[in-house]
Amino acid sequence: MEKHKQIVSVESQVDDYLNCQNSLALAATTRKLYRTVLLNHMVPFCRLKSIDRIDNGFQDHVDEYAAYLKSKGLSGLTICQYLTVSKFVFTYHGFTYSFTYRIPRVEQQAQDRKNQARWFTDDDIARCKTYPFHFKHERNHLILRLLCETGVRVNELAHVRVCNVFPNFKAIKIEESKTVPRDVTFSPTTQILLKKYIESDFNDHPAHSRAFLFPGKGQIYKIIIRMLKDLGLKQPKDGRGPHTFRHYVATTLHYTRRLDVKLIADFLGDKPDTISSRYLHSDGEILNDIISKASGW
Repeated sequence: MEKHKQIVSVESQVDDYLNCQNSLALAATTRKLYRTVLLNHMVPFCRLKSIDRIDNGFQDHVDEYAAYLKSKGLSGLTICQYLTVSKFVFTYHGFTYSFTYRIPRVEQQAQDRKNQARWFTDDDIARCKTYPFHFKHERNHLILRLLCETGVRVNELAHVRVCNVFPNFKAIKIEESKTVPRDVTFSPTTQILLKKYIESDFNDHPAHSRAFLFPGKGQIYKIIIRMLKDLGLKQPKDGRGPHTFRHYVATTLHYTRRLDVKLIADFLGDKPDTISSRYLHSDGEILNDIISKASGW
């Protein structure tokens, strides 16, 4: 009997979810966030309310759970995120709860203003492409160009090997991806620079065929963050970083190049719904250009 109680406890159900295949396949930072939400917030709340297992009965406590999170000083946006993460555990165990948390209007407007200022413009990208890296300029400039042109995730770029690159076809095969393997293409200028870089630094072709082309994920982050700070394009806690280039690529392909969202999703290795809801940011400059062309101005 004691063993049965342990199996159906909230703690064991959360542990089952955190160690399931889908959870373990998430990025390390995402897994850390989920663990924090569930173990530091949801489990203590359940103990406080004497909730001994996860089931549909939690629906009666969702309002209290939201209030509990608010009492911890969390923002409205963070509360929404935490409620969503908590739902994942219920879904995994075959239960559901529904709840819509309304972020205070003032807070939502402040968040919207922050988001509008977060994304890169064409001028920002042009400045990045002319940035003189003080160490290994050729390599680091290539890292930047590939982020700008392909929208690859940092971990995907860090796992590109020499044998994955096909300069003659302007293509890289992304094998290590949190979603799906795919081919990405890049500009003729990047093609020339990439060929020169490989011929210079990886000239022993048989021995270097499985060598990684670029440094690890952490080092790529440091390279890009340092550049953005030097250019005045990153302030503390503004969220800008290597992943912001992925948003730029999706937005540019859709609004400027007029690519269908499904094609963009295939290129970026993501779902069309994710591209539409998270990656497309039509700022004033983009909208003005589209409206002016449509209006014949």
